[in-house]
Amino acid sequence: MRLFAGRKVVVYLRISSDPDDARRGVSRQAEDADAAVRAGGGVLVWDALANADNDTSAFSKKRVRVPDGEGGYRWAWRVIRPKWEEALRMVRDGRADTLLVVDLDRLTRDPRDLEDAIELVEHYRALVLDVSGALDLSTDHGIFIARLMVAHANLSSRDTSRRIRRAKQADAEAGRPHTGFRAFGYATDGVTVLEQEAGLIREAYDRLLAGTSGYAVLSDWNRRGLRTPRDRPWKYATFRQVLTNPRLVGLSSRERLPAERG
Repeated sequence: MRLFAGRKVVVYLRISSDPDDARRGVSRQAEDADAAVRAGGGVLVWDALANADNDTSAFSKKRVRVPDGEGGYRWAWRVIRPKWEEALRMVRDGRADTLLVVDLDRLTRDPRDLEDAIELVEHYRALVLDVSGALDLSTDHGIFIARLMVAHANLSSRDTSRRIRRAKQADAEAGRPHTGFRAFGYATDGVTVLEQEAGLIREAYDRLLAGTSGYAVLSDWNRRGLRTPRDRPWKYATFRQVLTNPRLVGLSSRERLPAERG
Protein backbone atom coordinates (compact mmCIF):
# COMPACT_ATOMS: atom_id res chain seq x y z
CA MET A 1 0.00 0.00 0.00
CA ARG A 2 1.37 3.37 -0.97
CA LEU A 3 1.02 5.85 1.89
CA PHE A 4 0.53 9.00 -0.19
CA ALA A 5 -1.52 7.52 -3.04
CA GLY A 6 -3.71 10.23 -4.56
CA ARG A 7 -2.80 12.76 -1.89
CA LYS A 8 -1.70 16.36 -2.43
CA VAL A 9 1.44 16.79 -0.35
CA VAL A 10 3.09 19.98 0.84
CA VAL A 11 6.63 19.30 2.05
CA TYR A 12 7.93 21.69 4.70
CA LEU A 13 11.70 22.17 5.00
CA ARG A 14 13.60 24.09 7.67
CA ILE A 15 17.07 24.46 9.08
CA SER A 16 18.02 26.72 11.98
CA SER A 17 21.38 28.08 10.90
CA ASP A 18 22.65 28.71 7.39
CA PRO A 19 24.19 32.22 7.51
CA ASP A 20 25.83 31.83 4.11
CA ASP A 21 22.58 30.63 2.48
CA ALA A 22 24.37 27.54 1.14
CA ARG A 23 21.08 25.59 1.49
CA ARG A 24 22.85 22.25 1.77
CA GLY A 25 20.78 21.16 4.77
CA VAL A 26 17.40 21.92 3.24
CA SER A 27 18.56 20.39 -0.06
CA ARG A 28 19.23 17.08 1.70
CA GLN A 29 15.83 17.29 3.37
CA ALA A 30 14.19 17.97 0.01
CA GLU A 31 15.80 14.91 -1.57
CA ASP A 32 14.59 12.61 1.22
CA ALA A 33 11.08 14.06 1.32
CA ASP A 34 10.61 14.11 -2.45
CA ALA A 35 11.73 10.48 -2.69
CA ALA A 36 9.25 9.47 0.02
CA VAL A 37 6.36 11.27 -1.70
CA ARG A 38 7.08 9.83 -5.13
CA ALA A 39 7.56 6.31 -3.76
CA GLY A 40 4.29 6.68 -1.85
CA GLY A 41 2.32 7.77 -4.92
CA GLY A 42 1.69 11.34 -3.79
CA VAL A 43 1.63 14.60 -5.73
CA LEU A 44 3.91 17.46 -4.65
CA VAL A 45 1.92 20.70 -4.68
CA TRP A 46 4.71 23.24 -4.22
CA ASP A 47 8.44 23.62 -4.71
CA ALA A 48 9.58 22.73 -1.19
CA LEU A 49 13.19 23.81 -1.68
CA ALA A 50 12.21 27.22 -3.04
CA ASN A 51 9.80 27.65 -0.11
CA ALA A 52 12.08 26.41 2.69
CA ASP A 53 12.44 28.32 5.95
CA ASN A 54 16.21 28.35 5.56
CA ASP A 55 18.32 29.84 8.35
CA THR A 56 15.16 30.05 10.46
CA SER A 57 14.78 29.05 14.10
CA ALA A 58 11.78 27.04 15.28
CA PHE A 59 12.48 28.23 18.85
CA SER A 60 13.48 31.91 18.92
CA LYS A 61 10.59 34.32 19.30
CA LYS A 62 9.96 37.85 18.11
CA ARG A 63 7.71 40.56 19.49
CA VAL A 64 4.61 40.98 17.32
CA ARG A 65 1.16 42.55 17.55
CA VAL A 66 -1.81 40.20 17.82
CA PRO A 67 -5.56 40.93 18.14
CA ASP A 68 -6.69 41.39 21.74
CA GLY A 69 -10.27 40.24 21.12
CA GLU A 70 -11.68 43.72 21.75
CA GLY A 71 -10.92 45.35 18.41
CA GLY A 72 -7.40 46.36 19.37
CA TYR A 73 -3.99 44.77 19.59
CA ARG A 74 -1.56 43.57 22.22
CA TRP A 75 2.10 42.62 22.14
CA ALA A 76 2.98 38.93 22.13
CA TRP A 77 6.06 36.81 21.50
CA ARG A 78 5.82 34.26 18.71
CA VAL A 79 8.07 32.04 16.60
CA ILE A 80 7.96 33.62 13.13
CA ARG A 81 8.30 31.23 10.17
CA PRO A 82 6.67 32.61 7.01
CA LYS A 83 6.86 29.42 4.96
CA TRP A 84 5.47 27.33 7.82
CA GLU A 85 2.46 29.62 7.97
CA GLU A 86 2.04 29.32 4.20
CA ALA A 87 2.17 25.52 4.40
CA LEU A 88 -0.55 25.58 7.07
CA ARG A 89 -2.71 27.85 4.89
CA MET A 90 -2.37 25.48 1.94
CA VAL A 91 -3.88 22.66 3.98
CA ARG A 92 -6.59 24.84 5.50
CA ASP A 93 -7.53 26.16 2.06
CA GLY A 94 -7.74 22.69 0.55
CA ARG A 95 -4.77 23.09 -1.77
CA ALA A 96 -3.05 20.22 0.06
CA ASP A 97 -4.28 17.41 2.28
CA THR A 98 -0.95 16.17 3.62
CA LEU A 99 1.93 17.95 5.37
CA LEU A 100 5.27 16.13 5.34
CA VAL A 101 8.51 16.95 7.18
CA VAL A 102 11.75 15.02 7.39
CA ASP A 103 11.43 14.68 11.17
CA LEU A 104 9.52 16.30 14.04
CA ASP A 105 12.46 18.53 14.93
CA ARG A 106 12.19 20.22 11.52
CA LEU A 107 8.48 20.82 12.11
CA THR A 108 8.75 22.63 15.43
CA ARG A 109 10.47 23.17 18.75
CA ASP A 110 7.60 25.26 20.08
CA PRO A 111 4.50 23.59 21.61
CA ARG A 112 2.19 26.27 20.14
CA ASP A 113 3.25 25.36 16.59
CA LEU A 114 2.69 21.67 17.27
CA GLU A 115 -0.89 22.43 18.23
CA ASP A 116 -1.35 24.09 14.83
CA ALA A 117 -0.21 20.85 13.20
CA ILE A 118 -2.56 18.79 15.37
CA GLU A 119 -5.40 21.11 14.33
CA LEU A 120 -4.81 20.16 10.68
CA VAL A 121 -5.43 16.53 11.56
CA GLU A 122 -8.36 17.00 13.91
CA HIS A 123 -10.28 19.69 12.05
CA TYR A 124 -9.12 19.52 8.41
CA ARG A 125 -8.80 15.73 8.03
CA ALA A 126 -5.21 16.11 6.89
CA LEU A 127 -2.23 13.85 7.38
CA VAL A 128 0.83 15.26 9.16
CA LEU A 129 3.77 12.88 8.83
CA ASP A 130 7.54 12.68 8.85
CA VAL A 131 9.79 10.69 6.54
CA SER A 132 11.01 8.40 9.33
CA GLY A 133 7.47 7.34 10.24
CA ALA A 134 7.92 8.29 13.91
CA LEU A 135 5.42 11.17 13.78
CA ASP A 136 1.77 10.15 14.01
CA LEU A 137 -0.83 12.77 14.91
CA SER A 138 -3.78 10.58 13.95
CA THR A 139 -4.11 8.95 17.40
CA ASP A 140 -4.28 10.23 20.96
CA HIS A 141 -1.18 8.22 21.83
CA GLY A 142 0.71 9.64 18.82
CA ILE A 143 -0.24 13.19 19.82
CA PHE A 144 0.90 12.51 23.40
CA ILE A 145 4.29 11.24 22.18
CA ALA A 146 4.68 14.23 19.83
CA ARG A 147 3.95 16.66 22.67
CA LEU A 148 6.57 14.94 24.85
CA MET A 149 9.15 15.08 22.04
CA VAL A 150 8.51 18.76 21.33
CA ALA A 151 8.70 19.57 25.05
CA HIS A 152 12.07 17.80 25.19
CA ALA A 153 13.33 19.66 22.08
CA ASN A 154 12.13 22.95 23.57
CA LEU A 155 14.03 22.25 26.81
CA SER A 156 17.16 21.43 24.80
CA SER A 157 16.90 24.76 22.96
CA ARG A 158 16.39 26.59 26.26
CA ASP A 159 19.47 24.93 27.75
CA THR A 160 21.56 25.94 24.74
CA SER A 161 20.20 29.50 24.86
CA ARG A 162 21.03 29.79 28.55
CA ARG A 163 24.61 28.60 28.05
CA ILE A 164 25.15 31.05 25.18
CA ARG A 165 23.76 33.96 27.24
CA ARG A 166 26.06 33.04 30.12
CA ALA A 167 29.10 32.89 27.84
CA LYS A 168 28.24 36.31 26.41
CA GLN A 169 27.85 37.70 29.91
CA ALA A 170 31.29 36.35 30.89
CA ASP A 171 32.85 37.92 27.79
CA ALA A 172 31.22 41.28 28.55
CA GLU A 173 32.31 41.24 32.19
CA ALA A 174 35.88 40.46 31.11
CA GLY A 175 35.86 43.20 28.47
CA ARG A 176 36.14 40.73 25.62
CA PRO A 177 34.22 41.40 22.39
CA HIS A 178 31.55 38.96 21.38
CA THR A 179 32.92 37.42 18.22
CA GLY A 180 29.85 35.93 16.61
CA PHE A 181 29.10 36.69 13.00
CA ARG A 182 30.96 39.82 11.86
CA ALA A 183 29.26 43.14 12.60
CA PHE A 184 29.10 45.69 9.77
CA GLY A 185 31.96 48.16 10.22
CA TYR A 186 34.21 45.73 12.06
CA ALA A 187 36.54 42.87 11.15
CA THR A 188 35.87 39.36 12.41
CA ASP A 189 37.86 40.03 15.60
CA GLY A 190 35.09 42.42 16.67
CA VAL A 191 37.60 45.20 17.38
CA THR A 192 39.34 46.26 14.17
CA VAL A 193 37.43 48.98 12.32
CA LEU A 194 36.95 48.52 8.57
CA GLU A 195 37.27 52.10 7.34
CA GLN A 196 35.29 51.64 4.13
CA GLU A 197 32.25 50.32 6.01
CA ALA A 198 32.74 52.79 8.85
CA GLY A 199 32.65 55.56 6.26
CA LEU A 200 29.31 54.29 4.98
CA ILE A 201 27.91 54.35 8.52
CA ARG A 202 29.11 57.93 9.04
CA GLU A 203 27.63 58.90 5.69
CA ALA A 204 24.29 57.34 6.67
CA TYR A 205 24.24 59.28 9.95
CA ASP A 206 25.01 62.55 8.12
CA ARG A 207 22.17 61.96 5.68
CA LEU A 208 19.70 61.03 8.42
CA LEU A 209 20.60 64.14 10.42
CA ALA A 210 20.10 66.21 7.26
CA GLY A 211 16.54 64.92 6.99
CA THR A 212 16.85 62.00 4.58
CA SER A 213 14.64 59.08 5.55
CA GLY A 214 16.13 55.78 6.59
CA TYR A 215 14.30 54.01 3.77
CA ALA A 216 15.84 56.40 1.24
CA VAL A 217 19.35 55.70 2.55
CA LEU A 218 18.62 51.98 2.56
CA SER A 219 17.38 52.05 -1.04
CA ASP A 220 20.48 53.97 -2.08
CA TRP A 221 22.74 51.38 -0.45
CA ASN A 222 21.01 48.61 -2.37
CA ARG A 223 21.17 50.57 -5.64
CA ARG A 224 24.90 50.97 -5.13
CA GLY A 225 25.27 47.22 -4.69
CA LEU A 226 26.31 47.41 -1.04
CA ARG A 227 25.88 44.12 0.81
CA THR A 228 25.48 43.01 4.41
CA PRO A 229 28.27 41.03 6.15
CA ARG A 230 26.30 37.93 5.15
CA ASP A 231 26.49 39.10 1.51
CA ARG A 232 22.77 39.85 1.22
CA PRO A 233 20.81 42.90 0.09
CA TRP A 234 19.95 45.31 2.88
CA LYS A 235 16.60 45.13 4.66
CA TYR A 236 15.38 47.90 6.92
CA ALA A 237 15.59 45.80 10.10
CA THR A 238 19.24 44.93 9.38
CA PHE A 239 20.05 48.52 8.41
CA ARG A 240 18.48 49.85 11.62
CA GLN A 241 20.35 47.27 13.69
CA VAL A 242 23.66 48.51 12.28
CA LEU A 243 22.91 52.16 13.05
CA THR A 244 21.72 51.43 16.60
CA ASN A 245 24.51 49.00 17.47
CA PRO A 246 25.82 50.04 20.94
CA ARG A 247 29.38 49.14 19.97
CA LEU A 248 29.45 52.16 17.63
CA VAL A 249 29.75 54.37 20.73
CA GLY A 250 31.95 52.04 22.73
CA LEU A 251 29.24 50.17 24.64
CA SER A 252 28.73 46.45 24.81
CA SER A 253 25.52 44.95 23.47
CA ARG A 254 24.48 44.29 27.08
CA GLU A 255 24.23 48.04 27.59
CA ARG A 256 21.62 50.36 26.10
CA LEU A 257 22.19 53.61 24.32
CA PRO A 258 21.16 56.63 26.46
CA ALA A 259 18.08 57.31 24.30
CA GLU A 260 16.83 53.78 24.94
CA ARG A 261 17.14 53.76 28.74
CA GLY A 262 14.04 53.61 30.89
